[in-house]
Amino acid sequence: MGKLENKISRLLSRGLRHDPSSLGLTLDSAGWASTADILHTLKKKFPELSPDLLKNIVQAGSPKRFTTSPDGTRIRAISGHSIDITLPATQKPPPEFLYHSTTAALLDQITYTGLLKGTRQYVHLYGDSRQAHHEGTQQGKNIILEIAAGLMASHRFSFLLAENGIWLTHEVPPDYLNRHFTIA
Repeated sequence: MGKLENKISRLLSRGLRHDPSSLGLTLDSAGWASTADILHTLKKKFPELSPDLLKNIVQAGSPKRFTTSPDGTRIRAISGHSIDITLPATQKPPPEFLYHSTTAALLDQITYTGLLKGTRQYVHLYGDSRQAHHEGTQQGKNIILEIAAGLMASHRFSFLLAENGIWLTHEVPPDYLNRHFTIA
């Protein structure tokens, strides 16, 4: 994505994940907003925004951050919400290990408290250490944590798999943090 697309994507993320009123949007209980309303609102700040450009932004990214309803009339964020919505995710047993990216500044705290969801609805985990690393590069140099997800599941912790492949859980207690490492 180019600079313009990144700016629009970040603003859309904020509106659909955290603060719909910042964009003058109303979300339904599953986090959907009207595509027409999103276009109308974002065109005020980005006059060059077209329906096709918005569609490209929604479809871009790995993992995908947004999705469109089958009829194209609504858009929502797939995960990462701090607002109360009902996510369409599947409860599923996780693989033996999952991964999370953090910074060195937070490592001591996480080692003590575990991973907490903070203001979000869930802790986000990845099935692959490289994917966790990629997601963490937004925060600068990152440290990858390996999570004993299979063991957690055997101890009755629940996991959801979002449609973009991100694993979601409410917390990861420190006893399930196996090790940490960096990826060059």
